[in-house]
Amino acid sequence: MGTVGLMMVVLGLVLIVLAVILTVYFHIKAWRATYEITGVEEFNQVATFLKWGAITLVILVGAILLLVAQIFRIIAFSKLPEEMEVGGGEELQEGALVY
Repeated sequence: MGTVGLMMVVLGLVLIVLAVILTVYFHIKAWRATYEITGVEEFNQVATFLKWGAITLVILVGAILLLVAQIFRIIAFSKLPEEMEVGGGEELQEGALVY
């Protein structure tokens, strides 16, 4: 493999790492937003375990943390309330549109 082939392999690995970093970043933002909307603390813990799992994945401790994040995700969805208030407790008028 020549210099061009080696550069293509390195570029490919860099692109894969960047894609993984962006994916983890947006997953963390999504789980934190879900926590803010629902108030279920486990969604916040999912984001925390996901962040530290991705950081420590290099030393293989992260694989365990990512598994713990999956378990907390299951627990969080099971703790979702049956009904949620719309608009911070404001009463909706009949026929009002909610965006």
